[in-house]
Amino acid sequence: MIKRVLTILSFFIVGQVTLAQYIFVPNQGQWLHQAQAVARQAFSTFFIDNQGFKLSILNQNESILLHNVWHNKNKAQHTVHGHNIFFNWIGSQQSKIEFQEKSSHYYNYFVGNKSRWRSQVYAFQKVIQKEIYPFTDIVYYPKGENIEWDIILHPNADLTKIKCQIKGAESLELRQGNLLIYNSIETIKLSKPFAYQEIKGTRKQVECWYQLKDNILQFELGQYNPSYDVTIDPILVFSTYSGSKGDNFGFTATYDSKGNLYAGGIVDSTEGKYPVTAGSFQTNYGGVGNARDPVNLGCDISISKYNPSGSSLLWASYYGGVDDEFPHSLVCDNSDNLLVLGTTW
Repeated sequence: MIKRVLTILSFFIVGQVTLAQYIFVPNQGQWLHQAQAVARQAFSTFFIDNQGFKLSILNQNESILLHNVWHNKNKAQHTVHGHNIFFNWIGSQQSKIEFQEKSSHYYNYFVGNKSRWRSQVYAFQKVIQKEIYPFTDIVYYPKGENIEWDIILHPNADLTKIKCQIKGAESLELRQGNLLIYNSIETIKLSKPFAYQEIKGTRKQVECWYQLKDNILQFELGQYNPSYDVTIDPILVFSTYSGSKGDNFGFTATYDSKGNLYAGGIVDSTEGKYPVTAGSFQTNYGGVGNARDPVNLGCDISISKYNPSGSSLLWASYYGGVDDEFPHSLVCDNSDNLLVLGTTW
């Protein structure tokens, strides 16, 4: 079965559908769990604690249906499934947490026992785990609507001590330098790591790759200058906008043998047309539809093809008739023909 890919870590985290930029809220006692900072999104929550970090993801479609149940005051029982992935730094020491870049707004918590009530809890754009290993820091910060994290190796840091144990995954796989983390909700991708040094105002790349054994992830580096910091930083495969002025939601994606990416979603035409290309399969919106679940929006399928770097839209097309259509899965066959599996009314 082809699943959508949620790009995470390596350290770049991309949510399924994002509503606002991730920001970190310190735990000042308003929560009973041990996390020191929490960042929430529409369908995922990111926790930072002394041992590492945790990612909790929810089934997107079930969450949307639950919202509709509440909104329509429907008392029918509805279950939302989730999955937790733990990233624990083995042998790490008690790190000092630093919060930087304070927000202008704050939160008030008046839930549960009065002893846990907290007011004027400010959020922050950056969290630093200082000395999680000797001479080693980890920095977490948002990038766009996603979370990125860097490992900072100061001089005298011992790379062999840095070990991340991944718990909760159904299986792990190294593929083309990336780590795929399979679970019951989404396939999480830990992108191939990128490392560099800043030496006398010049950034110099350092070769870097993963080692995986018994669910324990380690990092290997090529030659570097031990007198300067080394940053193990993310690689964003690509990030781009579709350019649609109408409501447009991503459902699924796949790639072909040449590395081109196909994005499948839904689109309406009430606010503007989808940016189709000349000669595409279907250049005009098919029909209004009856705005059915899960998005309550009259829609056609939208399909876009990008080059491997994401810098160029190769083609984009509508795909739909006079009612609603949804794409559930895309896959390319051995001849790079695109197959679209979905639902039509």
